Amino acid sequence: MIVFEGLDRAGKSTQLDMLTQVVEPASADLVHMPSGSTPFTRGVYSLLEHEGPVSGLARQLAHLACHAETHDTLVAAAEVKALVLDRWWWSTVAYGWYGGAVQRAGLSEADFAD
Repeated sequence: MIVFEGLDRAGKSTQLDMLTQVVEPASADLVHMPSGSTPFTRGVYSLLEHEGPVSGLARQLAHLACHAETHDTLVAAAEVKALVLDRWWWSTVAYGWYGGAVQRAGLSEADFAD
């Protein structure tokens, strides 16, 4: 399992593009998070990108719902071939907590981490 984490414009897509040029497509699953791999996650992600909630806390909870929805699929995929994720957990922490949106909602850092 390989995870590319980083803020926007950090070079994740560039690295993924270079990786896809040298990896046999059938040997690895490439998944963008939080858009994931199900109709639910793709729909939520599309909504978040275009009309997302005003509340930073609601946005982060929607991202976490996508993680939860995709988790079993990712575990199963990693058992049979390489798994490459464009973001996983640290982006949620970076944008949600350190970006300030969740802090403004009044949730403590400890509760957010839990």
